[in-house]
Amino acid sequence: MSIELLFDQIQSLLESSNPRTIIGIVGKPGAGKSTVVAKIAERFSPNEVCVIPMDGYHLSNEELFELGRRDRKGAPDTFDIAAFTELIKRVKQDHISEH
Repeated sequence: MSIELLFDQIQSLLESSNPRTIIGIVGKPGAGKSTVVAKIAERFSPNEVCVIPMDGYHLSNEELFELGRRDRKGAPDTFDIAAFTELIKRVKQDHISEH
């Protein structure tokens, strides 16, 4: 998909009657997720889009060591998915103030 097509799809979502839409950008490490998100953030105003990275949701090194996953840091099973999911639910329900 081209970036312009992605922009068009996001614009259509913004123009829909849904007050808040959440879009997830997923892919392997190094796939270009951050680059795509940066282009989206550059194209749309802060009143239209908000980037919520998962970077702060890694399990701690101690937890990863205890789980035997320290060498896999960054893999899907090394994130605190429950905490990130709770944040997304709060965002979706509009329980987080907008800045």
